[in-house]
Amino acid sequence: MIPERKFLISPAPHLWKGLSVSKIMYLVVIALMFPTGAAVYFFGYRALSVIGVSVRPAV
Repeated sequence: MIPERKFLISPAPHLWKGLSVSKIMYLVVIALMFPTGAAVYFFGYRALSVIGVSVRPAV
């Protein structure tokens, strides 16, 4: 017989650390600026069109 496992239900870690969802998303956007710059550097401005086509449906 398999012993029963008890799951611990608790709030998300960012709620415990005092970070809001908007602050986390702000940090994500800042972090994505560097790969975007590298993509434009290595692949040219057409990389921006690919990023734009990808972001547009998500917004």
